[in-house]
Amino acid sequence: MPVNLDALVRYHTIDKCLQNRLRNWTWENLAEACFEALDEVRYRNEKNTVSKRTIENDIRILRSSILGYNAPIVCKNGLYSYTNANYSIKNATLTQADIRHIAFAVETLKQYKGFSFFDNLKQTFESLEHKIAIQFQENLSKLVHFEDTYLPTGTTLINQVLDAIQHKQVLKISYQKFDSQIIKENVIHPYLLKEFKNRWYVLGYNPNFEFLKTYALDRVKEISICKTEVYMDAVDLNAQTFFKNVIGVSNPMDNVQKVAILVSTNFAAYIKTQPLHHSQIIVNEDDNGLLINLTVVHNVELETLICGYASFLTILEPASLKVAVKKRLVDALGRF
Repeated sequence: MPVNLDALVRYHTIDKCLQNRLRNWTWENLAEACFEALDEVRYRNEKNTVSKRTIENDIRILRSSILGYNAPIVCKNGLYSYTNANYSIKNATLTQADIRHIAFAVETLKQYKGFSFFDNLKQTFESLEHKIAIQFQENLSKLVHFEDTYLPTGTTLINQVLDAIQHKQVLKISYQKFDSQIIKENVIHPYLLKEFKNRWYVLGYNPNFEFLKTYALDRVKEISICKTEVYMDAVDLNAQTFFKNVIGVSNPMDNVQKVAILVSTNFAAYIKTQPLHHSQIIVNEDDNGLLINLTVVHNVELETLICGYASFLTILEPASLKVAVKKRLVDALGRF
């Protein structure tokens, strides 16, 4: 049930009033208190008038489980009060179902280590309903097992890079590629953090190249703010558009290609439910197998993905992808 600001102000005002047991509260008294509270959060106008019907409807919602309050409100001789002197909606905002849902969300977010605000979220969550929250989290760990996405290195740089992106600061990094022993100095204008296969990358502009580059954070040996360089804004960079036809993180900016693949019949059901890419469409299915088309950029990640399912897939086009994957498989076979 969507709740607007005015309604929330009224609920908490009524709650505050009913906690004060030193005076009597008629609907007129509650309406006046709500009017004054609303007047503090916006300019006075006629719409701030709180009617008897509004107060009665607010009481109905507070009494119900619609928002999880279940407030013990009674009305005798036109006077409203709490039957429980210690009750407050501040102590009953979250139901056990709410906490269970938040617990699941927190456990999911915890998989993405490196963002300090996820830790803060966990602390905030536990402070809401400490005992119940801990109990739910302990029970959840027995029922749901999440894949561990812990990164041994690089995650300590996430917040620093994110801060540089937000403040439009140029970075100087000492970077060592996975296949090299050489550490090179790079100046990058960071635009976006990207996660793929449990590893974090930064996408940015390097003046030495004509296209945007991605750098794995766990390959960065040193990082600092480059104060001598003027930050260059990304022109119309949209993450969804930039990676739309990309599997993984590398986008060589080549022309997007149509990839036609024949999937063996015994693997067709899997590929239907776990598409190789969001652009996957089914062209035909018969006794020969499942024919699918992808609209993607030819990069290393595409080759690696296809190699992983090589015994079930036949590349029909383009020829360049077929040659590249075949070479990788032949090279792999030579190692055994």
